[in-house]
Amino acid sequence: MKTIKVIALLYAFLNFTYSQAQTIETRENLCGSYIQGVTASPEHSDENTNEPLPANKHTRFLGFDILEINDVPYLQVSAASMNSEILFIDVLISEDYAICGSGEFSIYNQPSERTTLQVVIPVKDIIGLDNSDPTLQIEVFSLNANNEFTSNMYNYDRQAFKSLITHSLTDTPHTPYALEVIHPSDQVGNYHHDPQKNNKVIYCALERYYDCDYSLLDFLDINNQYSGRFAFPIKGQFTVDAHIVNLLFREDLDTHNTIIPTDFGVWYPYNSFYELGASHQSAKAFLAPYFALTHFSHPQTGKYQTTISWDIPLQHGEFQGNNHFQRSHEIYWMMNFAFTTNDMGPKKRALTQGISQHQYTQANKTSFLSFTGIKYNKASQLALLPLIVN
Repeated sequence: MKTIKVIALLYAFLNFTYSQAQTIETRENLCGSYIQGVTASPEHSDENTNEPLPANKHTRFLGFDILEINDVPYLQVSAASMNSEILFIDVLISEDYAICGSGEFSIYNQPSERTTLQVVIPVKDIIGLDNSDPTLQIEVFSLNANNEFTSNMYNYDRQAFKSLITHSLTDTPHTPYALEVIHPSDQVGNYHHDPQKNNKVIYCALERYYDCDYSLLDFLDINNQYSGRFAFPIKGQFTVDAHIVNLLFREDLDTHNTIIPTDFGVWYPYNSFYELGASHQSAKAFLAPYFALTHFSHPQTGKYQTTISWDIPLQHGEFQGNNHFQRSHEIYWMMNFAFTTNDMGPKKRALTQGISQHQYTQANKTSFLSFTGIKYNKASQLALLPLIVN
């Protein structure tokens, strides 16, 4: 699959007069001409470039979501970065650049601020833009104050992407992927235990107040002393339209892989993100016991489906690192799930049907799904909320 490369296209839309520092920008899709069937010009593809751009560990793809804007469903693609003055997002669909956008962020006097770019496009504009390739290719570019470019490229699961946009056109009452997040979630009311939820996930870092969903007091060490760490239970599940062979963790992937490993993360505006598994010597050894895969077939279509569920108790939901208790900050809550899928279904069944071990292995595909709770996503169909530290 060719690398997405539309820097020249995006520069035509940029105004390099930096304004006061911003933390988030929302842009309409800039690739409308490609959606109308115009073929990308040769200079925008990587066949004409010499060396790949270096990756940036402080830049992260945040996933897709569906928003309702004036009763019209829009697809939203998001990415965030530290120390970036310009951020770009490109998504390649059906050999064309179907989604792209750019945002400008001044980092004057705020050299470590997280900045976020969201690009929206009407769902109807991308219906039918599909092919046989199992992955979407996504590239996130960033430009820092020294005019240095970096590029993070990802392979995203096309079937899950298709399920997301297809769901937005139906009247089914459940959320896409039947996503259910039990923890962290809005647990209590907004005033004196009012049963009416306040549409926020609040973590009280210093003491328990009346509107805390989670609190530092919930997590004490064996001597009943404050651990000084950020911790809460993590529990939920969702379903994908595929047979998942196994989940992929940090140890299962190369360091420069285009797949983001399975993990849970928190990301403050003023420091790098922290991930739960990455803070342990072996993310796989720590996380894998808390996951379960349930395989079944869709009752109407007969297609393979898998439910991924996780249940990490409070005493193990501890995020390492400093600066967790900066008060009155919005935190991005991130869930990432990397996996191997196989269209042949369960291996044992495939082998009994004359499929060889080699043929089955060759049919394995790797991809991932990202879900992120962002303040500006309160109207989203995935309905994930950010964490708020008080």
